[in-house]
Amino acid sequence: MALIRFVDQEHFDVSFLSDQVASFMERVTRLFGEEAKCLEATGYTKIIMEFLKKPVVVILQGRAFSLGTPSQEDVNFCLDHMRAWLKLVSRFRVGTSLQSA
Repeated sequence: MALIRFVDQEHFDVSFLSDQVASFMERVTRLFGEEAKCLEATGYTKIIMEFLKKPVVVILQGRAFSLGTPSQEDVNFCLDHMRAWLKLVSRFRVGTSLQSA
């Protein structure tokens, strides 16, 4: 969110963009990298994982579905996708051709 807030301004100092991207990369690497801090850090993932410890019944189009704690296999599957995304975005480099608005 911090990176989006930074660039979602009518005018922002492009000289700080590289630092903002580096900070973002540090955060997402800590959250979704090998340590998987997203499961421990206070945030949406931890809140939802706590919420799902008690099964929740959802009725959708007249059918009942039960949601519960995901298996470790499901968690690993999701983390693998986030790690693939992390690998992809880690290739992004802020170019010098950017100009402030």
